[in-house]
Amino acid sequence: MRLAHYTSWELDDSVFPMTCGTTWDESNYWKQKLIQEPDIQYNDLVERLCAIQPQLRELLTPLFDLVNHGKYASELLKELVFEGVRQEHFPTLPSRRRCIFLLPLEDHNSAIKRFGFSTERSTAVEISVDNAEDLFLADASLLNCNLLKHDELKKEAQRYWSGHQSGEPLLEYLYVGQFAIVGRLQPG
Repeated sequence: MRLAHYTSWELDDSVFPMTCGTTWDESNYWKQKLIQEPDIQYNDLVERLCAIQPQLRELLTPLFDLVNHGKYASELLKELVFEGVRQEHFPTLPSRRRCIFLLPLEDHNSAIKRFGFSTERSTAVEISVDNAEDLFLADASLLNCNLLKHDELKKEAQRYWSGHQSGEPLLEYLYVGQFAIVGRLQPG
């Protein structure tokens, strides 16, 4: 089965096709979840306001820090809850902690926009997986649940791991195992 993957790997086109595997203990995705990096920054309007009223920066900086910390903590909690539900109720499914995330090949151009991938930092590659039975198809839109309480997060995790799809699914495949990078995909 042929799928798409977005990666920051440095790739030399002369080595394609290239056989790989999910040999890592933690995927790059998971490692990024464990790093707290502020992703809510001052925008131009806030900067202009702070230039006019410098004391605003003293008020806004702790607020931005609090929001960034809360966003980080809720994102990490969600991933830990989802992994806990998988281990308890769906242990044969691939772990989000160790998998490679793949997208339908025919939809990769629109998926890059819907997932919010940066085409400046990511490269789209075509991946070939021999055993389609090892793929788990999930609706990533069910992950938009960071503000839910713990028990509600567990319910969303149950829906995700059960293969439930929302009204507007954002499809992703989770895979652990051997795969081949067939080549680079052109942005469309």
